[in-house]
Amino acid sequence: MSTGEDSPGSDEYSEDGYDLDRKRVARILFAVDRDDRPALMDLLEDLHAADIADLLEQINTHDRAGLIRLYGRAFDGEILSELDESIREEVIAILNPTVLADAVRELETDDVVDLLEDLEEPQQEAILDALEDSDRVAVEQSLSFPENSAGRLMQREVVMAPEHWNVGQAIDYMREAEHLPDQFYHVVLVDPRLHPIGNVTLGRIMGTKREVPLLDLVEETFQVIPADQDEEDVAYAFNQYHLISAPVVDGEGRLAGVITIDDAMAVLDEGHEEDILRLAGVGEESSLADRVIETTKRRFPWLAVNLVTAILASTVIAQFEATIANYVALAVLMPIVASMGGNAGTSVADSGGAGNGDPRSDRGQCLACDPARSAGGAGQWADLCCGHGYYWHDLVWFAGSWCRDRCRDGDQSGRGRACRNGHSCSAREGRG
Repeated sequence: MSTGEDSPGSDEYSEDGYDLDRKRVARILFAVDRDDRPALMDLLEDLHAADIADLLEQINTHDRAGLIRLYGRAFDGEILSELDESIREEVIAILNPTVLADAVRELETDDVVDLLEDLEEPQQEAILDALEDSDRVAVEQSLSFPENSAGRLMQREVVMAPEHWNVGQAIDYMREAEHLPDQFYHVVLVDPRLHPIGNVTLGRIMGTKREVPLLDLVEETFQVIPADQDEEDVAYAFNQYHLISAPVVDGEGRLAGVITIDDAMAVLDEGHEEDILRLAGVGEESSLADRVIETTKRRFPWLAVNLVTAILASTVIAQFEATIANYVALAVLMPIVASMGGNAGTSVADSGGAGNGDPRSDRGQCLACDPARSAGGAGQWADLCCGHGYYWHDLVWFAGSWCRDRCRDGDQSGRGRACRNGHSCSAREGRG
């Protein structure tokens, strides 16, 4: 029986999940400090590109530059596509031009487009020059589509077949083709005008006899996405209809590319991150990987506005100092009202933002209004509770004062009076 030491990558992840093990990170940084490339290559050999990207995001700028230079030609293009946008430009600036060219050539066109969108023009030209002519034309065509559209999100590498083909012809074509996408899930059936008419999964192709027509194997769920459709609507369609891939068509309905589920889920992740940052008051341009100083600078205006409004509220409360001194219950209820208002506002902002992501406007408005109504109802309920609390407080205070006055009258007249606890008050000691 093999032990954990025999299996490669056994210490790749920490016990908490898929986070990189701190000891492994420490050994990597130690190898970088010593310029020990064999040790570094051994430590990074079985790491996924996403894990290396996480490592580059976690370490400081000096260690990041040293690791990239020491890693050299082994730097994979997938690492660039997995990097957070906040440090991607910095990493590209550090990479050797030859290494960058080799890394970019390994990427699909949609990954190259995503890489170019956030770069300055000189760096864009450097990456475009590294591509082959056919790939460069495909990338430039994708960049011609509106920003945050399906045309920017799609990959141009797509496997399609005429609608009259059978399973055997499709298999022979894929075996003989020189260039196929590294990963694809469907064969798209098209008519003579290149209009997509259906998807056939690879699993059904491989499990069906050669003479069966492909038209008999098309999936029931088939969605065609216009190239100018917003990417959030695309992500919604993938999530709503459980799509794995979907063809993208141009203005004339002809097949232009395909969007896969990994790209759609990346859009959803970005949307969720933007919602979190918006609630934190740091803006949509921020990233969860940003440094504390950068986040503090972006958040400072929001905190300053909150401070000003808090001072304004306290100034208003100070105008009623005499009233609050006479009615202590008001001081007790004020933080409750403020807390309920803040919680209700956060609930509306959070739920309303989720509703706005729904491309169906009527439903989005409904989702935005429901939390508002809920927050309003909660506020009215809190006001009712606070009002009743204040009413019963005054009632108990009035009853206690009345009883004390009656008892005092009994002491003065020598006659017993009934207190609110049912005892008889008397002027003589020892009686009650």
